[in-house]
Amino acid sequence: MKKIYFLSVFILYSFVVFSQNRAVFLNESTLWADSVLKTMSSQERIAQLFMVAAYSNKDDSHKKDIISLVEKYNIGGVMFLQGGPVRQAKFTNDIQNKSKVPLMIAIDAEWGVAMRLDSCHRFPWQMTLGAIEDNKLIYKMGAEVARQCKLLGVHINFAPVVDVNSNPKNPIINNRSFGENPFRVSDFGIAYMNGMQDNNVLACAKHFPGHGDTDKDSHKTLPTINHKRDRFDEVELIPFKNLINKGLGSVMIAHLEVPAFDDEKNLSTSLSNKVVNELLKQELGFTGLAITDALNMKGVSDYYEPGNVDLKALLAGNDVLLFSQDVPKAIEIIKKAIKENKITQNEIDLRCHKILMAKKWLGLNNYKNADLSMIKDQIVSRETKSLDSELIISSLTLLKNDDDILPVKELDNLQIAVLCVGENNKEFQTIIKNYVNADFFNVSESPSIIERSVVLNKLSNYDLVITSIHKSNQNAWKSYKISNNTDLLLQALSARKDVILSIFANPYSINSLSSIRNINAILLGYQNSKVAQKKIAQAIFGGVVVNGKIPVTTKHFDINTGLVINKVRLGYKDFYETPFDTSMINKIDSIVKNAIKKRAIPGCQILIAKDGDVFLNKSYGFHTYLNENQVKATDLYDIASITKIASTAPILMQMVDDEKLDLDDVLGNYLDLDSSAMKDLIIREILAHQSGLYPWIPFYKTTLDFDSVSKLFSLRDTLYDDKYSSQFPFKVANNIYLHFSYED
Repeated sequence: MKKIYFLSVFILYSFVVFSQNRAVFLNESTLWADSVLKTMSSQERIAQLFMVAAYSNKDDSHKKDIISLVEKYNIGGVMFLQGGPVRQAKFTNDIQNKSKVPLMIAIDAEWGVAMRLDSCHRFPWQMTLGAIEDNKLIYKMGAEVARQCKLLGVHINFAPVVDVNSNPKNPIINNRSFGENPFRVSDFGIAYMNGMQDNNVLACAKHFPGHGDTDKDSHKTLPTINHKRDRFDEVELIPFKNLINKGLGSVMIAHLEVPAFDDEKNLSTSLSNKVVNELLKQELGFTGLAITDALNMKGVSDYYEPGNVDLKALLAGNDVLLFSQDVPKAIEIIKKAIKENKITQNEIDLRCHKILMAKKWLGLNNYKNADLSMIKDQIVSRETKSLDSELIISSLTLLKNDDDILPVKELDNLQIAVLCVGENNKEFQTIIKNYVNADFFNVSESPSIIERSVVLNKLSNYDLVITSIHKSNQNAWKSYKISNNTDLLLQALSARKDVILSIFANPYSINSLSSIRNINAILLGYQNSKVAQKKIAQAIFGGVVVNGKIPVTTKHFDINTGLVINKVRLGYKDFYETPFDTSMINKIDSIVKNAIKKRAIPGCQILIAKDGDVFLNKSYGFHTYLNENQVKATDLYDIASITKIASTAPILMQMVDDEKLDLDDVLGNYLDLDSSAMKDLIIREILAHQSGLYPWIPFYKTTLDFDSVSKLFSLRDTLYDDKYSSQFPFKVANNIYLHFSYED
């Protein structure tokens, strides 16, 4: 038996060495896997094929159940679901310390570990990412997700989804797909995979052989796909083939009924030898880990009992049995199947050895516990949030722009209203206030006829209405459909007014609109996140570049539709989007507060912009020392005050950097001045407002006559008149006009 086993291993690895599409972990030395396998009993080798579900938000009894499976059976892995990052890492450390062979820890982190865990930062869904032109950003996201996983002691991420979503009614994939073009899905899938696997986190392409064209959820039933084989070759299988050829580590097999591959009634592809063994492993040459989708899902559990479904999946050719509902029962059934020659121990050993090879590649031969002290501060880094913003900006898509209405021009000549449909729209409205003095209105997600009538009446006097639709951003499965009542409102409004529409929802939501003919511009933000709201609001006024492409076909737009908005105005960034140290803000706060305390100033505004983007805009103190009116971001300052900081000071700073100006030199060395008092003033003292110069000169006094008897001033009649004329064109106050000679 041993000779047969080692011969089989030799044949397997001979194939692997000469196969160009071998899984990334099969380049490792076999020594560790060989040595560990020798120490394991036949039952432990079976147990290595099981990956059970764990939750870090459940009670101690659940934790004890998982530890029991680890200690008693030496199972191969654990898949974590809901919980928190620190709790999960602690749970992981506890079970790893109990395990004879280090466990392979997995998580469903398609948009980062926040998909399953609280207190983490969520990246965009894959449908949003599908609008991005530069897949290097997807690679960066894959690398960041890998960093998060490794911090928590996670080794395999069940991502990317490489299903080609061609069905708008797909209830379970949809937002989780990169789109409907199989080649773009391939490119993005490879970028995501490489981002993770280059950082030693195993990728898992799913859901083989393709779950994108279904209208049923395999969690609840067994969906059927009736496409012919050639359709699968032309669409669904392309991403899987391309990822396999690039060293894909694992594939998740879907619970689907596909007669083109196996015509046995009610048989899931995950349980089909023709799909897993013949199609995936033999025809496509996949040498990585074949992992079942969760075996508790209705797509298989409705037809097979726990234990029997595990055996069926094993006989189909799967290497990892995910979410087994009864591991002890399943192990006994598999042991019985070996005795009955339904499967050999040699086949079990080969799959166990492959899992151990993956564990070696993941570094589990030198296992170390996760460092709990680092997680809280590092699970969400500044770079995490900055990358998220970069991804969202790159995804924004302009679908329609009649007469180049965007970016909005002539802001001072337009009466603008903002109408938000749905909740959670605060960030959108806040950013718009930075650009224009608009009036804001809100209606419910499905406005009644009374709501519609009232708001249409209120909007009747405006030139332009900026409208936004805000759908739930809670999860990728929430309904994206726009209500019929909202459609009626948009049709009525766009027939009367210029309308700019921003949609914070899945691109298929556009199918809910009966017409887009009268809508002047349509922007797609994909998700109702805070960042998307901020960036779309800026895009409307030219604060950010927009160049995304819609990744699916809709009723009104073809796939890859996407116009461009160039940056023409200041944008607004959060501080984490800049290269500056956050301690800079604390220093600024300290300087300003000290100045207010010492009564150098009663208050001020600090605005910092770089490369056309404002990243700090903060208000301090009061207008005067009476402390009555607080300084607000909306306060306006006289032009002289603005000129000092917006033009003079930056020019002088540049001159100092270029060594064209010495702050400690005297003014006379730079300007030809008649006054000796002026030419000897030190430049640094002038800038610090302590040179002795008068703060202002009351020129108006030279236009007045003084009566020495009454001790009163009066307007000189040769310079002022009470009526406007060509001789007295300058209005000073009501019924007071100044002579034209005094313009300067």
